[in-house]
Amino acid sequence: DEFVKACENNDKCSLAYANIIALNENDHYPVDSIRNTNLWFGKMQPSGSNITSILLRGNFISGATSFIPRKTIEAVGSFDEKTYCEDWDFNIRASLQGEIVYIPQALVMCHVTKNSKCRNDESQGKKKARLLYNDAVYIFSKYKAYADKDVCNRFYSNQVSLAASAEDWS
Repeated sequence: DEFVKACENNDKCSLAYANIIALNENDHYPVDSIRNTNLWFGKMQPSGSNITSILLRGNFISGATSFIPRKTIEAVGSFDEKTYCEDWDFNIRASLQGEIVYIPQALVMCHVTKNSKCRNDESQGKKKARLLYNDAVYIFSKYKAYADKDVCNRFYSNQVSLAASAEDWS
């Protein structure tokens, strides 16, 4: 298994992740044309020991491809249930424990249809927007010491923009 190899070859590995092949309702098995056109990530993703600041810009690690060694879970604990974005929070904590290893291969297939919860924003609409806004503030507040100045400026600028439209979230 590529995930196990990635972590065994790097004793500092605190989490490994890979590409996803995103399939729609008409795709069945990954033939070469699907592999080349349906990759979730189309380019190299961040990897290494200093990516906490990058993670604070947004969660780019899919839970579907996360491989987490036992030592990481023992060190950082379980998911923070105070947040809707528990995987994002967990990934930040994992990044503080060691190195995040990106495997530039498609190791997971995921069906993403028009009714998929992760893609169907209309199903949760404004409630989801409010949750994501509150969670972003909560998570960023917990880890802002690890953010560089550029990330801080972008975060607060984005949050001011979102807050300005908060009255529409009812």
